[in-house]
Amino acid sequence: MKGDKVYYTLEEVRDLIFSQKISKSTIRKLAITGQIPTVRIFSKRLVPVWWVTEALANATNAPSSRKEATR
Repeated sequence: MKGDKVYYTLEEVRDLIFSQKISKSTIRKLAITGQIPTVRIFSKRLVPVWWVTEALANATNAPSSRKEATR
């Protein structure tokens, strides 16, 4: 488990999924309204890796490992 990423920062999600095409304030609003699931640790909002994996799979029409695990 050491070295495995469990959460991404909002900035990393902005880079990975949205290619910096949306503003920092927009991604923050999506997180605050619950459209992007987050865990709040102190003042930081972190996005679970499973959500990023699913979002990328949906964008590329690739099967996500989470969907396969539930079958």
